[in-house]
Amino acid sequence: MGLIIFIVCTILWHIGLYGMFKKAEISTWKAFIPFYNTWCMVEKMQLKRYWFVLQFIPIAGQFVTIWIIIKFVEHFGRFGVLHHAAAVFLPFLYFPYLGFSQQEKFAGRLVVDNYKKTGAREW
Repeated sequence: MGLIIFIVCTILWHIGLYGMFKKAEISTWKAFIPFYNTWCMVEKMQLKRYWFVLQFIPIAGQFVTIWIIIKFVEHFGRFGVLHHAAAVFLPFLYFPYLGFSQQEKFAGRLVVDNYKKTGAREW
């Protein structure tokens, strides 16, 4: 039963990425290829390419991947703690919402560059 839940959640996660890639104007088929989809996110967000390579460091790489996903969600204008938590803990629900909701748009780098966290949030 657990394997079925895992497979369903993985499929929903990739379907959500498909919609997000479409809004971000990235070829949608790239959402279904593991690691290559994060490479495409890194390129679209104009991050340094070593962030992609850092994903392959055991244990620490998982946190780098989470950070890349959170940064990608921020490019949709989602900066709140709840949005970040949903991206990390419920991506199989949150990504399809971002990808297929009519209200959600890909905001791009300009929105991320203009966002300033409060001092409390930084800490």
